[in-house]
Amino acid sequence: MVVAHGAAAIATSGRDRSWLGWVAAGVVLGVAGAAVAIGLLWTRGDRWLPRSTAVPADAAVRVREEPLPVHSASDVWIARAQAQFERGHLREALLALDGIRDGDPLSAQADRLKAPIQTKLLEAARGQGPALVRPQDPPRP
Repeated sequence: MVVAHGAAAIATSGRDRSWLGWVAAGVVLGVAGAAVAIGLLWTRGDRWLPRSTAVPADAAVRVREEPLPVHSASDVWIARAQAQFERGHLREALLALDGIRDGDPLSAQADRLKAPIQTKLLEAARGQGPALVRPQDPPRP
């Protein structure tokens, strides 16, 4: 029995020391990984991590001297109305021009555009001219 007890003691002491092999393997892999990382940074580090903070002259941002144009809401309404008028959508063109108030600097231009639109609508309503108003969609069954 003493022999069996001695074999169990040897097996237990072998299990207790097995973690040393794993720790040693981890340390070896860690040192090898650090060596590879240092080698890569040593050879290619300038491309990945530049040491100088100066910006190259060709990469400098150039400032535009003239500001970008910003269209007012009235410009947008007039452009929409003109496009609707050219497509023959007279009612939509008038609705777009309604967004421009009387005190607006572009109200005179809006009034000049309203006149032909209203004339065409009146002609279409009286049946005198070609109807530029788009026909309504037929009802679906």
